[in-house]
Amino acid sequence: MARIEEQKTVWGCEVNRAGWLHGTTRRARHFARDEDGAMFFLALLLFVFMLGFSGLATDLMKADGYRSQIQYTMDRALLAAAHPDQKNDRKAVVLDYFDRAGLSHFIDEDNVHVQVAADGTKVFAQSSISVPTPFLSFFGVDHVEAQASGGAAKVNQLTEVSLVVDVSGSMGNNSTTGNTKIKELRDAAIQFSNLLLCDPNDPTKETDCTITNRKTSISLVPYSTQVNVGASILSKYDRQDAQANAYCADFLDTDFKAVGVAPSVDMINTPHLALRQAGKFYRYGGNYKSTSSDAYLSCHTDSWREVVAFEDNAAQLNSRIRALKAEGDTAIDIGMKWGTTLLNHMAQPVISGLITDGLVHSDFSGRPFNPNSTASSKFVVLMTDGQNTNHHHLFDGYRTGPSPFWLNSYPKHEPWHQPWNIISVYRASHDDYTWFYPATGETKIKMDHPFGENGRADCFYSYYHGNKCTPTSVNLVERTRRLDWSTFWAHKYTWGFVQRFPWLGTPGRLISNGNDLDGNGTRDIDQRLLDQCDAAKNAGITIYTIEMETPNTATNAMQQCASVKGGQRLHYKVSGLDMSAVFNKIAEDINRLRLIN
Repeated sequence: MARIEEQKTVWGCEVNRAGWLHGTTRRARHFARDEDGAMFFLALLLFVFMLGFSGLATDLMKADGYRSQIQYTMDRALLAAAHPDQKNDRKAVVLDYFDRAGLSHFIDEDNVHVQVAADGTKVFAQSSISVPTPFLSFFGVDHVEAQASGGAAKVNQLTEVSLVVDVSGSMGNNSTTGNTKIKELRDAAIQFSNLLLCDPNDPTKETDCTITNRKTSISLVPYSTQVNVGASILSKYDRQDAQANAYCADFLDTDFKAVGVAPSVDMINTPHLALRQAGKFYRYGGNYKSTSSDAYLSCHTDSWREVVAFEDNAAQLNSRIRALKAEGDTAIDIGMKWGTTLLNHMAQPVISGLITDGLVHSDFSGRPFNPNSTASSKFVVLMTDGQNTNHHHLFDGYRTGPSPFWLNSYPKHEPWHQPWNIISVYRASHDDYTWFYPATGETKIKMDHPFGENGRADCFYSYYHGNKCTPTSVNLVERTRRLDWSTFWAHKYTWGFVQRFPWLGTPGRLISNGNDLDGNGTRDIDQRLLDQCDAAKNAGITIYTIEMETPNTATNAMQQCASVKGGQRLHYKVSGLDMSAVFNKIAEDINRLRLIN
């Protein structure tokens, strides 16, 4: 039977209806299975998000640009308005800066506030602008606020400075300027004093000062082998081994891990916590009496070396600076220790005592300030031309108190005679004495009493000089006495003389900066210095360090000691030509006009 197919005319063409439906169905099924173009919708969605984020970034960058421009103008305006020499209306100065920058419509007089007080002037301002956000508006955010604010002050801030300077022997050498290093230091330090205590705009001026408010104090701490603190200061401390021959102090290594020294302790129950007053002795000079220069003393007593505490008068401080000389070794650690001690509030009773003595102005009552109760700025300016060398410190029991030495001091009783000065040395383990004849070094051992004790008629036979006997032709008075340690050292007997008698042991400790006993890579004395620097910085003290023409062999301890400001260490390595410039820069930094917000 013949198949009859339905025909239809479409757009003038005859179409087989069954075939057309079948083809359309087949193509629909193919389209459903075809994956081409499946990412189109995802890409479209991502594009919309990217467009949104780009718009967000563009709008925020635009807002931050406005904010930065306003903030920059505001900072400059506030600094100018707060300047102590500003004679114009301070609000008007701020508004004028904005007007000149084309930003006057972003601030008005009500946005500027001026505070005038006895301790200085403060100027504050704030500004805000509504920045349109054409891109973010598609997400419902029509604008963002760009805000700027700040404050500036030239405040007569309470400031305490310790100027710790090297007066060791090498400071007497010539600088690259042709002058001695000590002269370059003196000139630079005087300018520093003038800028902080007299006139911040004139480093040559020490009289007719513009600074009269005594907000700033400077303590001068010269150091070489030791620090001569002076009787007026050291007498204000409870001390172990107190004596009047010299006024230096010894510190244990652990003492450098903290700032400050307690002036008063319980001398009955905890006397070991008291300050250790150092002995004055000759570190070198052979194994009898020293014939060396006083440069080899462990503690110098020259008045020009004495610490000056809390000076407010530039002329008076400069007179002490002009007196500085150069002699001795280098103990930066001990100089730093005393510099920070005079900035620590534990020294308040000491300063109070100096005020009572008339040595410190009464306006400095309550100093050094306790940072927990009084806002103040504390600075150490630490200067050297070298590096730490060696320290000799006497052990406990060798500084004061009875020594094992008896001295026979029968004078010559005929013009041609010489004093005998026969010394008797006690040996406790055998309960006997060794007689020692200094002229020849001869000894007589296992004696049961000191030579000439209680006026005895004793004789000492010398192979070279014959018998040396106590005289019988003069009145037999006591001429043999036991020396205490401070008197023993005052007679110029040396460290080596003590070691001549083995049972006495070594009288003290030699700390060499050539050693690294704990093996941590830092030399022993440098470690003490760095411990004190770390403790000071942790206590809020800012440290500037200056190296003047230091040798290439110098360690990096001074650099490590310095504080960090703005990512840079406050450390300067300079020649003599630059000394005054560096001191002036530091003085200006201390006096600086600071943004406070």
